[in-house]
Order: sequence, then C-alpha cells, then structure tokens
Amino acid sequence: MTIVLEILKRLLGSKIAVGALLCLAAVAAATIYGETRWRAGYEAYRLEMVEADADAERERVKDEALFKGLTVHDVCAEYIRSRGLPVADCEQLRRVPVE
Repeated sequence: MTIVLEILKRLLGSKIAVGALLCLAAVAAATIYGETRWRAGYEAYRLEMVEADADAERERVKDEALFKGLTVHDVCAEYIRSRGLPVADCEQLRRVPVE
C-alpha cells in the first residue's frame, strides 16, 4: 500500500500527470453525462410511442364498437354526413345485403 501511495505522490507531482488526470476525468464525466441524457431521451421517446399506440388501440376499439351494429347504409350516411354532403346519395345502399 505504501508503494502505491509513493507512486501516486510522484505522479501527481508532475504537471503533465495532473493535466492528464484532469482530462481523463473530464472525458469520463462528459461520457457518463451524455449517456444518461441519451437514455433519458430514449426512454421518453419509447414512453411516448407506447402511449400513442395505446391511444390508437382505444380509438380503434371505440370505432369498431360504433360500426359493429351499423348497416352499410348507416356507415355511408355517417361518412357522407361528416363531410357535409347530402345523405340521399346513400339511399341506394339500403337494398345491399350485409354479409
């Protein structure tokens, strides 16, 4: 142990060794900081994607439940009505059989 302490005393006595240690410490700190920032950003991105997927799935389930009980005419009327067009264009679909 005393040999290690003696070596450290001699190394730290030189200006080049102190500068090298400071540079090494700065590079290590920058690397660790950059890695943690990258991981935090990546985790935030993944969380955002999971939330978007969950929202899309909820919308799909809601739309599926809405359209499950509708006839072809009702679906056409809903689509046409949402665009501000006359629903009369869907009247010919009343006679189309649903499979």
